Amino acid sequence: MKLSEVWMAYCETRFPNEASLPPPEPLAPWDAIELFFDLHPMFTAQYDIINSVPFDTSFDEEADGALCQLAMVDSFDGWDAMSAGAWRVMSERLLWSQTVLAVNAARETEVIAHLPIGLDRQSKARALMLMYLLGGGRSIDSRMLRERPDGRFPGFPADRPIRKQ
Repeated sequence: MKLSEVWMAYCETRFPNEASLPPPEPLAPWDAIELFFDLHPMFTAQYDIINSVPFDTSFDEEADGALCQLAMVDSFDGWDAMSAGAWRVMSERLLWSQTVLAVNAARETEVIAHLPIGLDRQSKARALMLMYLLGGGRSIDSRMLRERPDGRFPGFPADRPIRKQ
């Protein structure tokens, strides 16, 4: 399965008794941004540490693995063991995706995605996260990112897991 298709597999698990997915419903850019905002508290708690490490694509695989795990178990359990570098990758993908959505909203794009009818809000947010962070959000141009992070924890090792002490 391609990474860009993981979100569809996740949606299928939300409807275990259905032979096929329900028909899709359109999602406007501002609605998608609002769903992404539901995910922000997860990143906000580690914001300083995430921003103290540079963006490095060598953490892509770890970030992709965490997202695929989310699709399989529908839980963020274990994400506190993810390295600061992988959190940075996730954070930048989310920011990039939100930027793309905001640009589309400014251009008055009416529909940015389609999700199956009947998903609850949490499942919509997670499906959208999988759609973007394993899809177009992976196409970040690192030249657009700051070279030196300005977080409060200088020298925090990117490969160290972020765990609440």
